[in-house]
Amino acid sequence: PKTIDNDLPLPDDIRTFGFETAREIGTMLAKNIMEDARTGQRWFLVVTMGRRAGHLALGIGKSAGATLTLIPEEWEGREILLQEVVDILVTSILKRYAENRPYGVAMIAEGVIEQMDLEALANLTEVERDSHGHIRLSEINFSDTLKRALRKELKNLGIEMRVINKDLGYELRCADPIAFDIDYTRSLGEAAVEFLLNGGSHATITIQHDDIAFGRMISHTIGSKYGFGIFHFQTPQIQSIPLVAIFFFNKNIFAKIDFTRRNIYLNISSRFEFQKFAFGEF
Repeated sequence: PKTIDNDLPLPDDIRTFGFETAREIGTMLAKNIMEDARTGQRWFLVVTMGRRAGHLALGIGKSAGATLTLIPEEWEGREILLQEVVDILVTSILKRYAENRPYGVAMIAEGVIEQMDLEALANLTEVERDSHGHIRLSEINFSDTLKRALRKELKNLGIEMRVINKDLGYELRCADPIAFDIDYTRSLGEAAVEFLLNGGSHATITIQHDDIAFGRMISHTIGSKYGFGIFHFQTPQIQSIPLVAIFFFNKNIFAKIDFTRRNIYLNISSRFEFQKFAFGEF
């Protein structure tokens, strides 16, 4: 399943596809916002998608070097008070102020609001309720509510600071995939098709232990466990060159015969007989 929030119960270190693309785009946008904050001498409160997990906010904040990042996991499941979040932000602003840097970017996962007292938030802003009187979480503008609470606290401290709120959402989940996710989903897709063709069902396909040490790649048998082969071929200039042929699911193997055909083609391309090449007669 695709989710940019990386919030599925998968094995350790397994990312959901779409997450890396969202983090990449989010990092680019966050860096632009950080430069705007620096040149404009102001603070940005950036709320990112991620209701059930703070992976995306943390990934973007860490990669972009945001001034601070807040994720719900820091509260370990207990209720989060709005004043707590405001106090953390004010402390960071005061510290930066003392360093003569009156600007910054706070990256905040939208999941923080999930652990707040919604009734308390509703008292701070007008919110829509359903037919049962329950607050519609989607109708609470969290970044705006947080901005107004922060401004009030700064004003009480006698600090004039321009604070701007910004939500990162659709820009992230509707982006074209980066190379990592393209490669990742192709691998998952081929494995899923092979799994189904072999009669498999009721499973989620994952790629685990993807990193392979170089020493484990060496195998003189084509089609080995890890899909790697070591060959040696000779040229007039060099006596022996080792070649690591890496192939995917035992396909597209580049072996000695391929070098032979290549050299024949390059040397006598005008007389190259493709029929013989196709049927392996060289």
